[in-house]
Amino acid sequence: MTRAASSWAVSGAALALTQRVLEEHLWVVASLPLLVWAIGGLVLLGIALSKVRSAPSRPQALRAGGIVLAALILFFPTTSVGAWATERLRFMRDRSTYERIVAEARDKMARTSPHAFLEEHGLNYAVDPGPPFRVAFLWPGGILDNWCGAVFDPSGEVMGINELALGTTAWRNHRTTRLFGGDMTSCRPLDELYYLCCFT
Repeated sequence: MTRAASSWAVSGAALALTQRVLEEHLWVVASLPLLVWAIGGLVLLGIALSKVRSAPSRPQALRAGGIVLAALILFFPTTSVGAWATERLRFMRDRSTYERIVAEARDKMARTSPHAFLEEHGLNYAVDPGPPFRVAFLWPGGILDNWCGAVFDPSGEVMGINELALGTTAWRNHRTTRLFGGDMTSCRPLDELYYLCCFT
């Protein structure tokens, strides 16, 4: 039983670390593996509790129950670590391409519609002429007009959106709210000139 609980806990850790990627690509269906995993854990916990009454199997049942409880408690913190790692790895992987597109986008800006998403070098991006000149790189997981992405902003002004309450007049009238043809809802730093911003 301890082995079964350990295997279940390891699968839960793998699920937690990849939950962000699953949500980006599977959307609502991403909750199904989580549901199956949680039910499996409750079944294991129930079996462990039923065996605690028997003295010979009590130590093993307590170990298995402890493993299940620890995995359940650690699942959401591990999910946060997985989401952070996904963001960092994606940004590091694509940063050189971002910089290449930013360098090329200034020349193409006059020939494209502002805020229209373009595809180049395998990435979708939009340009805001500014000033200051900004570029948004669409990340996976967006649905319709709800999306998040890496935003190149040498001014750092996009961070000002976090100081505004969503839906208020100040938020609607803020000059960074309607960047890239959407309504910006939040931003946080990715690197010196790049921010992870979400839009609706």
